[in-house]
Amino acid sequence: MSFFSKIFRKDEQIEPEKQVIDRESRVKTVSLENITLKLDNIQENGSKVALKLENISAQGLAFIYEKDKSEIAVSTTLQGVVFIRDNDCPVSLEVRYVGPRRVGCLVKNQDRKYHNMVNKYFLDELAALDLHQVKSEKLKNDPDGVPAWFFGDRNYELYYVEDNNQVVKFNLSIFGNIIDLKPGGNITCSTIIEDNTTTRAKFKKTEMVETTSKVPADILEHAKKFVSYIEDLNADHREQILKILEEASS
Repeated sequence: MSFFSKIFRKDEQIEPEKQVIDRESRVKTVSLENITLKLDNIQENGSKVALKLENISAQGLAFIYEKDKSEIAVSTTLQGVVFIRDNDCPVSLEVRYVGPRRVGCLVKNQDRKYHNMVNKYFLDELAALDLHQVKSEKLKNDPDGVPAWFFGDRNYELYYVEDNNQVVKFNLSIFGNIIDLKPGGNITCSTIIEDNTTTRAKFKKTEMVETTSKVPADILEHAKKFVSYIEDLNADHREQILKILEEASS
């Protein structure tokens, strides 16, 4: 059929174009709810400022701060208090990276109070999950297989691809911590940063992430709980993802 006959033939019905959703490479993070940080050296009018957090784990956290950071250099130690709902805990933080919007820190506390607070926060948030599922037929085709996507209105999602009922890769985001399984079985954990102060940083879309091959134990545990709570997740795929996460913790 010629080009002009395609245009002018009235009796030919044109198939509607399939509407697909082009998912971003990861869920967009927002500040965590019911949790703030106050530092001794960040004050306004004599009072410590309540800083919002963008990611947190038992090992570290990142707080949002877009003002002058002249006193916040990499390797600096900061003293402050983390507030989670009605609980609080003093923290000693070692600055690991400084970006235009975020400051990432290693938590140096040796006691269990901080760890227990973070663990309870994760469990409470997971219990209140409000997940949405995008059907595979509405997702952009993936060269590795059939995609599936579950996401929430805060900082969590699960995107995975299966081929012949075998999960070949997934991207799991939970409270600013990203776990990736690549085709071939390589699993990594990432946190978002905004500058190049670490040699391990790599661009991901318009931001940067610091990636390690070791997934922190507490993040793995919460990731497993998250996967277990997704009601509409295919049972076989759930079992496979949980097995992969379990093996990563061994």
